[in-house]
Amino acid sequence: MLFKRTHKKPIPEGATITRTRTGKVAKWTDQNGRHTAKVSPDGNHILIESQKWTARYRNADGRLIQKPTGCERLELAQNKLSDWLALEEKAKSGVLSTQERGAAGWAFVPIDRHICDYELYLRNLGRSEAHVKRTGQTVRRACKALSFGRIPDLNRAKAERWLMGQEDMGARVHNAIATALISFGNWLVRQGRAGDNSFKGLKKRNERLDRRHIRRAFTPEELDRLYVAAAERPLHEATYRATRGGKAAKAAKLSPATVDAAVWLGRGRSLAYKTMANTGLRLGELRSITLGQCHLENEPPYLELHAENEKARRGAQIPLPSFVAAELGVYVADLKKRLLGDSTEFPGALNGLPLFEVPGELGKAFNRDLVFAGFATKTVEKVGKKTRVRFHKKNERGETVDIHCLRHSFITNLALTGAPMVTVAKAARHSDPRLTMKVYSHVGLEELSNAVEGLPIPEDYTHEQVINDIPGGGMEKLSLKTSLDTGNSLHFESLKGALEGEEQSGGSDEKPLKTLTNTGVLNGGPYRIRTCDLVIKSHLLYQLS
Repeated sequence: MLFKRTHKKPIPEGATITRTRTGKVAKWTDQNGRHTAKVSPDGNHILIESQKWTARYRNADGRLIQKPTGCERLELAQNKLSDWLALEEKAKSGVLSTQERGAAGWAFVPIDRHICDYELYLRNLGRSEAHVKRTGQTVRRACKALSFGRIPDLNRAKAERWLMGQEDMGARVHNAIATALISFGNWLVRQGRAGDNSFKGLKKRNERLDRRHIRRAFTPEELDRLYVAAAERPLHEATYRATRGGKAAKAAKLSPATVDAAVWLGRGRSLAYKTMANTGLRLGELRSITLGQCHLENEPPYLELHAENEKARRGAQIPLPSFVAAELGVYVADLKKRLLGDSTEFPGALNGLPLFEVPGELGKAFNRDLVFAGFATKTVEKVGKKTRVRFHKKNERGETVDIHCLRHSFITNLALTGAPMVTVAKAARHSDPRLTMKVYSHVGLEELSNAVEGLPIPEDYTHEQVINDIPGGGMEKLSLKTSLDTGNSLHFESLKGALEGEEQSGGSDEKPLKTLTNTGVLNGGPYRIRTCDLVIKSHLLYQLS
């Protein structure tokens, strides 16, 4: 059956109650005009009727189901109720399984509700908020562009045509969308909301053929320049402010407090870069490290990374090189002194404070440090009333650098020390060493050349020395009619003599099995043997005469 649900509201002020054949009715007038509504049995409320129809029916198990149709027109609500009843009849007759019937019930739910539930599912799995947000936005973007409003609208062929039609879309973005849609489809199946994954088999592109952001590793010399640039740039920019009209910047007189703040900012940022380049910490992981997670007095010293802040959600103890640990120890002591002064009453009061003040836009500050170090150039463009700043960081091979390249540098430099790849992958906190070798290990031409130079150098041997070293008495009769350098074939005199001996020993019409096999000739024919030409690597017949 179909009906419209009602809810109670207080009787409006100034309303008049009248009695009709169907019961009491309240009438009132407001700024929207005249209104009439039924009065509840208790006489204290009015009953407001919903504009949309609600269905009530019994399913195949005999349970009473009450479900909103979402339709304001009666005929549309009746059609939807008929579809639901048809599904229940198929379930009763065994045409549909219980799982298929459950999936059919989700077919009319808006796709955005499924996406919201999928995001909640990812959060419950412990995925990072950035991953959940990025995945949800990707699925919503694709569903909106493809007009997927309900689960029955999902279509793999339509999604493939849309992805292939995005000419400006890179292979990595293409594969990210495909992966998000496939994962979303798998979740729908596991939750019983769909019978099968509509995106199963969605084609992906080869990212190697369309790499638009190729990272590289910093060399040790470049890292030293970056550390110095990051330490000096805040004070330099505070001293020499940019002027309008392209005029040269003039040195400003700074107060001691301003100088101290600029020097401290540069020191902390430089040490943050050095920590990332020597530990492999990602930017988000570095931001989560607090003073209480620094174990600099231990042997060996390490940083404690909590599981909820690590990308893999495993947690780790990050070992520190001795020179980084020593510099961090001095930095932490100075930081506590700046915050507490000479007070030592509460030594653990600062354990919850972050080790470095890492702003949300550290990537932009990193780009400016690259420019100051001479690794990039900056251009300023005016687009209407807005000013757009671009950083050009690619080298002649099309490789670029960003703050994540500090992690690439750590893994590459660790691999170049000769450490086993399993150890390098463990230090990088990768579950698969192949990922370490494929993506993060940047071995250049110079390193490859040094490795090739370590190959053994062949010694100068003569042909006579090689022949004499061959074991076996039969090789003493081996002679070279021509040099190997001329490319001619070898003639084996000893083999000829053996065959002639078999012919002269005759007296029998039957040849030995070896002779019949090798020559293929019965009595009276020329004897030949099939062997291999050492120059052209081909089997030929050599006449023994």
